[in-house]
Amino acid sequence: MITHLRNERLSVRGKNRFLDLLIQASPQGIVILNFNKEITDINPAGLKILRITHPEEVKGKRLEEAPFELAAGLATLKQGDNIILRTNGISAYRCIRSSFVDQGFDHPFILIEELTQELLQVEKSSYERIIRMMSHEVNNSVGAISATLNVVSDIFTTHENQEWQDVLPAVNASFDRCNHLAHFISNLAHVVRIPLPTLSHVSLNELARSVEALVRPECKQRNIHLHLDLTPNDKLIYIDGIQFEQVLVNLLKNAYESINHDGEIRILTHSSPVSITIEDNGPGIPDEVKDKLFTPFFTTKPTGQGIGLLFVREVLTNHKCGFTLTTQATQTCFRITF
Repeated sequence: MITHLRNERLSVRGKNRFLDLLIQASPQGIVILNFNKEITDINPAGLKILRITHPEEVKGKRLEEAPFELAAGLATLKQGDNIILRTNGISAYRCIRSSFVDQGFDHPFILIEELTQELLQVEKSSYERIIRMMSHEVNNSVGAISATLNVVSDIFTTHENQEWQDVLPAVNASFDRCNHLAHFISNLAHVVRIPLPTLSHVSLNELARSVEALVRPECKQRNIHLHLDLTPNDKLIYIDGIQFEQVLVNLLKNAYESINHDGEIRILTHSSPVSITIEDNGPGIPDEVKDKLFTPFFTTKPTGQGIGLLFVREVLTNHKCGFTLTTQATQTCFRITF
């Protein structure tokens, strides 16, 4: 009997050791809770996915009290749930809540798998195919219609028939609409054809100064105070400087259009971690809008095309940069980490 118990104990110890190694090596994040729904352990993949630097910051806390972005969503999971949670309107995670039995009691745990890259790739393939099809059909039609309208406009202009003269403004307006449609399709195609970044070392502070100079005149017209808050420990970042200028100008444009008039925008650079932040004191972004901001062709602007933040997303993804968007009633903050 003693030999049998010893063998069983060794077997259980071996299985527990194997389970510990499996948890540590798992590519999925694993958050283990105790009976009081407090965090007792997180494996290395979980720390990376949740961007937790020091595990001690979260151990012993309930999920709703934890300081990482997914905490609120994870706290709502019930036993057996298998759902996808999103943060920043772009990052997507499959989250499963289950439990294991230890000493006769159920211990809850949560599996977290990041799906961001897979979903972005599927989404990108879909909208690229749609844009190519639209570009082909629209450009062929617009080209023929524009040429015909040009001929008609020339005929109406060279004749003094009053009836034709009355129609001429409508012809010109139609020609302008064709040009607008061609420009719209061209902008969409530009997003599809974003070139891979041409990388070089760029000063983080000089990049901030450059974009500040580009948007300052527009901010001045709107009576918006534009402030630079630069780190004294400037860093060189390995990026495509031209593409990043476009990204930051897009973000600043969104900021001053959100404020409209009489506000404040701050551009901040940080050396640890190396990052740049754009803050504005506009009205903030509702949660239902925030979750859709990086969705292709989604826009809240009457004349918007929904490609500005799509361009931002593609460039940052190509550079493998991290980014976060946080918003409150009187502040919106977009941070890019290199």
